[in-house]
Amino acid sequence: KQFIDNQVAYIQLLIDQGLHADVEPELIKFASKNSHHSYWPLFKQLQLANPAASMRFIESEIKAQPTNPTLFSVLGHLAFNSGDMPLCIKAMRKALELKHSKEDMKLLALALERSNDVAAANALYHELLS
Repeated sequence: KQFIDNQVAYIQLLIDQGLHADVEPELIKFASKNSHHSYWPLFKQLQLANPAASMRFIESEIKAQPTNPTLFSVLGHLAFNSGDMPLCIKAMRKALELKHSKEDMKLLALALERSNDVAAANALYHELLS
């Protein structure tokens, strides 16, 4: 556990310094050796124009754990951060189908809004406020 905590702290420091492109291969390497839930929030923070390697890794994890809502949420965040709203919407809907999460609802609403589906976005915002 201490080893994973050290890896997470290292990756978080790199993210905080804006070194997202440097983080991606390291994060995938760490997460592929030990599929630990501590890595998923780090993937959500990646700001890359083309996170293809991370998306491939997360999609392979989804194939192994098709009912894990966190993995769909991670995929949705990666897609959102790279500007792929259709993939984000699809992934977030699946995440929410598996488990209700206000964080995921908010991201879905933002993605719908950016996709000009204002009515659906407003419905989610309303649900979040009630």
